[in-house]
Amino acid sequence: MLPTAAVAVPKLVSQSDTCKSGYVWREATGADDHVCVTPGVRAQARDDNAHAADRRVSPSDPACKSGYVWREAIPSDLVCVTPGTRAQTKDDNAHAASRVQKSDTCKSGYVWREATGADDHVCVTPGVRAQARDDNAHAADRRVSPSDPACKSGYVWREAIPSDLVCVTPGTRAQTKDDNAHAASRVQ
Repeated sequence: MLPTAAVAVPKLVSQSDTCKSGYVWREATGADDHVCVTPGVRAQARDDNAHAADRRVSPSDPACKSGYVWREAIPSDLVCVTPGTRAQTKDDNAHAASRVQKSDTCKSGYVWREATGADDHVCVTPGVRAQARDDNAHAADRRVSPSDPACKSGYVWREAIPSDLVCVTPGTRAQTKDDNAHAASRVQ
């Protein structure tokens, strides 16, 4: 059975997913894909989804025909697109936080997580932020090798955002997922 693109997408935006002027939700992998993109990029994603089957080697094989690659808006997104579209998707994911109208003030008792950088404005407890900093500091020690993002036994990717491949304990990943899910309720 092939993986489907209509999966729950971790929102790359925390407090608010209202796009800044000139941007709309991408919705490439479903209605929960709230990465803000230009209207043209959303139209391209819809077109790519409509032609997904035509770009595969066969209906039972997710491999792409020559000239196409997986879009990878999220790790399970196996829609075949041009390399340029995949590059655009990666760029859109990287700029997701800068394209939303956000409230940058956490409620009392919460601070920005900053697990993936200064733009990670998911509000968490100070202890969770300290854990994220510690996990980042030990990231290299928890990988199979410096050139391989795979985690050593007992660790999994944190996935604060889809591109977050810092190796953490399963409990920390569960905490990260929970913090992302509750992010909107923790801002003023």
